[in-house]
Amino acid sequence: RRYVQELRGRVDAIVVGSGTALADDPLLTARTSSPPPRVALRVVADSQLQISPTSQLVQTAGETPVLLWAGPQASPTKVQQLRDLGCQVHVSNIDDANERLDALLHALVAEHSATNVLVEGGGRLLGSLLELRELDQCEVFVSPKIIGGSQAISPVLGLGIATLAESPGYTSVRMESSGDDAHISCRLMWPG
Repeated sequence: RRYVQELRGRVDAIVVGSGTALADDPLLTARTSSPPPRVALRVVADSQLQISPTSQLVQTAGETPVLLWAGPQASPTKVQQLRDLGCQVHVSNIDDANERLDALLHALVAEHSATNVLVEGGGRLLGSLLELRELDQCEVFVSPKIIGGSQAISPVLGLGIATLAESPGYTSVRMESSGDDAHISCRLMWPG
């Protein structure tokens, strides 16, 4: 957890999907003081603006910026409500979720100067980024606890990669203990 807080303090933006925002009600701030953290733009890819006005993200939007990236089906009333609460809300006219996500990534760089973007999840968002080949580094924590079953949610969802030839290779692989967990860090190298 300490490493994740330090990582949050080194990035320009932190992105989560709507499912993670709803299930975890995260704050997405760097809770560390050494070194003093960078203030990251907190971003939710939320096509239908399902985020609650009472969520921690919305309630702290006046202190730390929040960008909600919505799809064309977002309610204009909810858009205005969230803007009134201090959130930046972008309503995209792109219907396709992956194309809309790609537009978000481009906007983060072009409009927010976010060149270091941390994606904390969830599975659909990570799966979409994998399909778009927009991931370049992985920081994975594996707990020595066995949970789940045939209906368990995977950490990476979506269509996935069809063949091994299409999957990325890895470089700079580092594995180390992090408390009781294993921390695996690597850079992705996409074919072609």
